[in-house]
Amino acid sequence: MVALTYGDTRAATPDVKAATTTAPRQGFFARLLTAMMEARMRQAEREIRLYAPRLAPLLPLAADKDAPHGGI
Repeated sequence: MVALTYGDTRAATPDVKAATTTAPRQGFFARLLTAMMEARMRQAEREIRLYAPRLAPLLPLAADKDAPHGGI
């Protein structure tokens, strides 16, 4: 039937193997939530970098496990 309708050319068959190997795209809200989580993580890292110099004097106390105050 294809040969009669379109001449000698054949209709291209879809490549089923290529279609099944690609991952499905995330939906809009999934991408939105992922972007929001990444933005909050970057903000938390900025805050940690901002206050890390102030916490530096406390770090040796926290690392000392034999301290009488329990290392806190």
